[in-house]
Amino acid sequence: MKFLKSMVNLGILTIVLSSHGAISECRSIEETDDVEPQLRRSGMSFTPQWMPGGETIVVSRNEKLHSIDVGSGQVEIISPKTRSPSDVLQIDYSPSVSPDGSRIAFTTHRFVTDGYYSWDIATLEFDENGELRPRRRQLGPLSWSLDGGAVQLTPSTSRERNPLWSPDGSRIAFLSDREDDYPNRNELYVMSSDGSNVVRVAPEIDVSPRSFAWSPDGEKLAFASKSEYLGENLFRTSLYVVGSEGSGIEMAWEGFEGYIYRNAVPLLAWSPDGSQIAIAIARNGVFVVDTTRPTNPRLIRDLGNDTPYGLFWNANGDEILYYADGKFRGYNVTGILWGSTPDGRRTRMIWAPEDLDAPNYPVALSMSPDDSQIAVYSHYGYGGPVILINLDGHAVNLVEESDWPDLSELWSIQYY
Repeated sequence: MKFLKSMVNLGILTIVLSSHGAISECRSIEETDDVEPQLRRSGMSFTPQWMPGGETIVVSRNEKLHSIDVGSGQVEIISPKTRSPSDVLQIDYSPSVSPDGSRIAFTTHRFVTDGYYSWDIATLEFDENGELRPRRRQLGPLSWSLDGGAVQLTPSTSRERNPLWSPDGSRIAFLSDREDDYPNRNELYVMSSDGSNVVRVAPEIDVSPRSFAWSPDGEKLAFASKSEYLGENLFRTSLYVVGSEGSGIEMAWEGFEGYIYRNAVPLLAWSPDGSQIAIAIARNGVFVVDTTRPTNPRLIRDLGNDTPYGLFWNANGDEILYYADGKFRGYNVTGILWGSTPDGRRTRMIWAPEDLDAPNYPVALSMSPDDSQIAVYSHYGYGGPVILINLDGHAVNLVEESDWPDLSELWSIQYY
């Protein structure tokens, strides 16, 4: 495959997965109360992930990983085939590309732990030709299962999910319910890239992170957590900053109020110099929090009843970009790309759907490695279009709904 062969010179491709319990307990992603963070290089279920060279984008579509060639728009299935009792057990989502591009982290459902199919974190390896190296493991005296080369990193019956690489690629932050009796409760963990040295972050406080982000230097993590239910899916939300080793927890701010449900999660983005954190909350606004001194958050834009789907700083740190639904020319549209200065004094509309043909809800976004364009992926139904928006306001349709390959075809793998 073109995508796999392009990885040869980068060495080993790693994939991260999460655990979710027994088959009988397995529910579809859409039916859970879990909310995936929509962050740059995040582990959200559908967030498009750029390879470092900017030539390939990886997305999850219909619970399988796909690669997209940015130049041609060609789409390929890259999820490895697993020999299991049923293909429905093979679910791959929430891809996250390592900083050097040699590994991909994602969530999968393909391993058996203590008799249960679970969500786990694992790795994929490729040979010198860029082909997937399959691995066999014994299920019984005469039964073998080919796991498509995926090597399990988190062997538990709990749910490990939503991996996010540290800036240097040595560690992975992820969410898990392994130490909690409540279903769907998130706890934040950090582990080495080989699955060792697992540390629970901030165990001394009773919080359930909804989204999280690494600081640019990899020394800290920021996360947002619901602290009080206000009714009608409105919550009071707190922003925390903690050392990446799990110590030194600080509450950056308590008292954000906003809408949290499924895709409407608080979005976090660190400034390039690590001195500020932008946070966007649905039905509230976009704020900037100073991490160097205790000050009140600065509101840079009131979102009213709108929902944000993407939040980024530009490379210079002098503009915050955010994508939110709203009204354009009197019509409700799925998203408009805005840019505001960190002081909130100037705001510009970067892109709006001129033909009113905006991507279908829901959407997920990520910024290219050179900070020149944003990929917008509509994961409506079985996978919608992918749009590239340049920061000068020009946009192109990279992938149409009809461009996705037929998932009924068996994706390739070499048995041995």
